[in-house]
Amino acid sequence: PLSLLHEQVSPMMVVVTLGVVACVFGAKKFAR
Repeated sequence: PLSLLHEQVSPMMVVVTLGVVACVFGAKKFAR
């Protein structure tokens, strides 16, 4: 249900998601 997700999406959720992605990306990039 993309439409349902699109209606329920909130700025806070986007920020949290981006933060988690950035943390995971950084961890994978700097952890060898």
